Amino acid sequence: MKIALCSCDFVAPLHHNIREAGHTVTHVFTSCPLESGWSTQIHHFAQEMNAQFVVGAVTKEHIQQLKNQGVELLISAAYDYKIPVPNDESIKCINFHSTLLPQGRGPWPAPYILLKHPEAAGLTIHSMTDTWDFGDILLQEKISINHSDDSDSLAAKTLQLYAKLSKKLFKNFDKIWAERIPMTSQGEYWQMPPDAERTITPHDEPLRITEVFRAFGQLTLFSDGVSPPSPINKVVVWQDTCSEPVGTLIAINNILKIYAIRGGFLGVYTQRG
Repeated sequence: MKIALCSCDFVAPLHHNIREAGHTVTHVFTSCPLESGWSTQIHHFAQEMNAQFVVGAVTKEHIQQLKNQGVELLISAAYDYKIPVPNDESIKCINFHSTLLPQGRGPWPAPYILLKHPEAAGLTIHSMTDTWDFGDILLQEKISINHSDDSDSLAAKTLQLYAKLSKKLFKNFDKIWAERIPMTSQGEYWQMPPDAERTITPHDEPLRITEVFRAFGQLTLFSDGVSPPSPINKVVVWQDTCSEPVGTLIAINNILKIYAIRGGFLGVYTQRG
């Protein structure tokens, strides 16, 4: 097949399986600028496949160009922009979404899964429509989540399914496409979490601190109440007797700050430690 790919480095196993299946890639689109560090590998993949490389949104003009070049399949996976899906099936358009659709439509489902909806964890490959994360289901598989899982382990489990399901998809695409199953409802759409939901402070309850970092990982923001919220690498919380007022900076070095919190201490790693 001739394929147009909208993706980034995170889902590299998908790119590998496209290559292994012997498909031709004419265009590679990414929403990640090269300086972000999330499109270096996919840029190399585009060069290897002699594909046109585009940073930014797919436009109606791009879709017409794909049609003119005989592109049969457009794949969206970890791509931030809404794609103008053709009204006909001149190009089949599919999307990889990291929940068990129709539950958990939206741009960043992982924190919701870890904080509120572990039952929605999984990966769905579906045909695309004008509605975000909606269409017929081609393949879908559940991910089992427990309380020891965090943003890193969920990402790892999701990536494993990208490898598994994309390999299965390309092994028998025509049959899987023909047997796709309509979504029976539009499910629940999860909005992009606001910064306030991923920001922790020394004045928060210890449980909230650990749960927020569990869900957002290194995309968690920390605010000491003085400086603007900024990303951190890790937090540790422990119970102990502390005579200092909550929020007091107790100790600091080049990578770690220790604060007094309710019932103990908070360690904030500002660099990897």
